Amino acid sequence: MNAPQSNSERWSKTDYRLAWILGLATFILGSLTGAASVGDADNAEFVMVALYGGVAHPPGYPLYAILLRSVGMLLEGAASPVWRLGLLSSASCGLAAVIFFFVLRRLHFSRWATALTVLWTFLSLPIWRMSNLVEPFALHVLLITAIVFCTQTLFEDFENTKKVVALGFLWGLAFCHHHTMVFMIPLVVWVLLSAKPDVRFWLGRVPKFLFGFGLGCFPLAYFFAHDMSGAFVWGDWAESGRLWNHLFRTEYGTFQLVPGTQDNQGRGLHALLKSLPEGWGYMGLLVLLLGVGRSMADRHQPIQTLWTRAFGVCLLVYLVLFLGMANLPSDDPNFTVVQRFLAQAYLLMGIFLAKGLDGLNDWYQKRSKRPTVMALLPVVLLLHVTQTFPKADRGNENFVQEHAQNILSLTEPGDVLITHNDLETFSLMYMNQKLGKKVTVIPLGMMGMPWFRHRILNQFDLQDEADDLKSMFEGLNAQTRLVWVEPSGFAQHSHAPERFYPLGPVFMVPRTGQEVPDPVAVFAQNKMRYDNDFVLPKPSDPVALTTRVERELFGKYGVPWAILCDSLKAMKAGSMHEACIWAKQFKGAP
Repeated sequence: MNAPQSNSERWSKTDYRLAWILGLATFILGSLTGAASVGDADNAEFVMVALYGGVAHPPGYPLYAILLRSVGMLLEGAASPVWRLGLLSSASCGLAAVIFFFVLRRLHFSRWATALTVLWTFLSLPIWRMSNLVEPFALHVLLITAIVFCTQTLFEDFENTKKVVALGFLWGLAFCHHHTMVFMIPLVVWVLLSAKPDVRFWLGRVPKFLFGFGLGCFPLAYFFAHDMSGAFVWGDWAESGRLWNHLFRTEYGTFQLVPGTQDNQGRGLHALLKSLPEGWGYMGLLVLLLGVGRSMADRHQPIQTLWTRAFGVCLLVYLVLFLGMANLPSDDPNFTVVQRFLAQAYLLMGIFLAKGLDGLNDWYQKRSKRPTVMALLPVVLLLHVTQTFPKADRGNENFVQEHAQNILSLTEPGDVLITHNDLETFSLMYMNQKLGKKVTVIPLGMMGMPWFRHRILNQFDLQDEADDLKSMFEGLNAQTRLVWVEPSGFAQHSHAPERFYPLGPVFMVPRTGQEVPDPVAVFAQNKMRYDNDFVLPKPSDPVALTTRVERELFGKYGVPWAILCDSLKAMKAGSMHEACIWAKQFKGAP
């Protein structure tokens, strides 16, 4: 197939203005719905790295870390630190919307179909929820659109070696960002071989591509130029193989999102299917299905057919090999850990939405000469924003940060907090850094990594032979008080000390030799905390618990009350004791 001549000269001023208006609208809506407090997933980790330095979990996201730290310094002192860092995600999605507009216009989609597609795609719930979150997935969407656009320019002028270097540069940046970019390789190979089906020709351009790729890997310098004494540093960067281990996530599997979890394959695909009615809306789904059908049957637009099939192959590979095979913790499409991986699928589906809208436009124009863009565009925008805005809004999502504050309010300087999951681990680390508390947060799941275990041994001057968890916790407990976060998982670990008592959402393990108070005294301490210090909604007001994360965390507050109730009943306190009433209220919360 011969490559077409560039059609960029046919773009009018209206196209440029409309593209930037759509991008600005995406940016504004993302920033308006941004959070002022840290939230779920790895949000708190990236906020901590941005403000206080360090290296994030593999693959480290060096490009995102550089941009985050730059935004943090440029906007220092402006509004909430979480909200201003979230502007990077809003800007990334806004710029991606502009690029996606021109991607579709290059494929000869009508202006009104392109505009509607951009709005529908970037205001779909999964992408919108990434545009207001301090996580790297909005930048991931931007890199995808940039690579597609650059591939288009090379498709139109495959003799231009500068464009080969530019494409290599973008792939280098992508390599420094997120590994799921690998699922875009079929698109690039498919369309370029279609433009010039000469393998030897493209092999001759591999050195230029690799040169650009090497230039695009410049963010990797962040790992070695950065101060390794930051607030959170994953890994021992004195090891020779640390860069390789970090980039390819060898410590917990390149595509293994939930290490150690078995038989969870297919949850991502199920989550995508469940998200579609809410993400696109039923009208959007009908248009999407129409676009899929037209892309399979239409032969009048060979360029559109080529690109829709290339997008379709990438989508199919992503659905089967990633969403269908990766271990995910849930199939809840509104769970951020799941939702962030749906954004790439929605972006790839966008071209089929454009195909369907263009089909409707063609059908309409044959029957009416009345313009439709001025009527449909504001209606779709208004309806979609009205329905999606409350679900996308993170403005009132302060539950995670308040939960971390609650736990830290129970601690004393020198305490060791033992956590079970990333959400509490990173939110506690961030709030500990922000509040200037002198406690140590130890994620239980990381204790199996030699570099982390040795770091703890050195910090507390423990003997090297204390390399098993039971001996390590006994050594820690000889020096300090242990605070076991998430009490529901406490009994699952045989190495946990037996001397403990509940207080709020944690188990306190007094330092060796300290006297454990009786249940009545513990109840008094619990009651004081709930009356004076805690900022969470009371269990009698479950309506305030609006998200899955809120309900999950809130349930943990009932565990200590249940333990106290059992203890007090054994002391003939009776089931009507206030602790038992609290336990029952928590248990009945949603």
